[in-house]
Amino acid sequence: MPCPPERTLDALSDPIVRDLAARGRIRDFAASAVLHREGDPAESLFVILDGEIQGTVSDSQGREMVLHRYGPAEFVGEMALGAALGMAGCDRHRYSACARTAAVCAIIDRNPLDAALRAHPGILRRMIGILTLRHGDIVDSVRRLALVDVYGRVRQLLVNLEAAAGTADAPHAPRERLTHQDIANRVGASRDMVGRVLRDLLAGGYIAVDDRRFRILRPLPTRW
Repeated sequence: MPCPPERTLDALSDPIVRDLAARGRIRDFAASAVLHREGDPAESLFVILDGEIQGTVSDSQGREMVLHRYGPAEFVGEMALGAALGMAGCDRHRYSACARTAAVCAIIDRNPLDAALRAHPGILRRMIGILTLRHGDIVDSVRRLALVDVYGRVRQLLVNLEAAAGTADAPHAPRERLTHQDIANRVGASRDMVGRVLRDLLAGGYIAVDDRRFRILRPLPTRW
């Protein structure tokens, strides 16, 4: 049974994000459900209360690339912020957003969003701060895609996954399950190329995989 809205909102530690979310309607999303598609009118901002949302872009051939994954207290549909403020070019979403896991979001439509931004400047400052960090992440992603080869991008992803599964705060955190296509989407490469890199690393004894969960057995070569 879904949590009552007040309990879900209380889980947000940031009072500014909690105040913004309280102005929306709470909705549950099943895994793989679409929140908005690239090109849809930017009419709503989605504040994530629980679960994980994935932002993606795709081309005319249906090839898809994952931009980022967002969790609780983050938001997607940020073009709605610009639309609420009357900024030109902010009338459409620039990427698709779907639920990677079952998720709960507060959906703030344009009118209450506009009222919140005008009545509480702190909300706008907080959103600008989040977007500034997001912009930095995008720049880093573009740099990796432009300047690092496919092996380098796969290597960095595996290193990041290993670090996430063995931090001091969570030494037994569950490892993420990924298919070759998932990895290809994350690094912006073809599934065949990713498969070739992973097969070589497996054959060389650098990594192991069990139930689609990857582990690094020894330091990965800087270049391949």
